[in-house]
Amino acid sequence: MATIEKQGIINQFTREIEDSSGIFLFRFNNFSAQNADGLRTSLSEIGSGYRVVKNRIFRRALSNTQMGQLRDLVDGSIGMAFIKNDPAATAKKIHDCCKENEGLQMAGGWFAGRLFSGPEVEVIAALPPRQVLLAKVVSGIAAPICGLVNVLKGNLTALVCTLNSIREKKDS
Repeated sequence: MATIEKQGIINQFTREIEDSSGIFLFRFNNFSAQNADGLRTSLSEIGSGYRVVKNRIFRRALSNTQMGQLRDLVDGSIGMAFIKNDPAATAKKIHDCCKENEGLQMAGGWFAGRLFSGPEVEVIAALPPRQVLLAKVVSGIAAPICGLVNVLKGNLTALVCTLNSIREKKDS
C-alpha cells in the first residue's frame, strides 16, 4: 500500500476517533466473523461503532488525538468500540459479548478525558443504564418533598376529621 493511501487511512481513522466521545479496546482470539457481526450490530443499536484495524495504523491515529495514552494498550489482536452516546451502555454490550465468547477480553478504554484499565471498564459495565441513574437522582430529590406533602396532608386530614366529629355531635 502506498504511503499516500496509508496516510489517507490514518487521517480517516483519526477523524473517526475524534468524532467519538471515547473508545473501549478489547482483545480477541478465536472470535468468529459471525460473533463480530453480532457485536457490531448490538453496538450500532445504541449508536456506537466497532472496528478492527492494524495496530500500527491505530497507534499513529491515536498519536494525533488526545487519546494517545491508549497506545500502550494496543498489542496483539485488538478490537475497538467507538463510544458515541452512553459509555456504560457500550461497555455493557461489550461485557455481555465477552461473557458469551471466551476469546474476547476487555483491555481498557478512554473517555471523559481519562484512561481506564480493563477491570475498571468491567465496573463501568456493571452500572445501571443512564435513565435508571437519572430516575434514582430524581426520586432522591423528590422524596423529601413527598414526605413534607404527606406530613402537611396528615395535619389537614386530622383537622377535617375533628371538624367532622364536631359537626356530627352538633347534628345529634
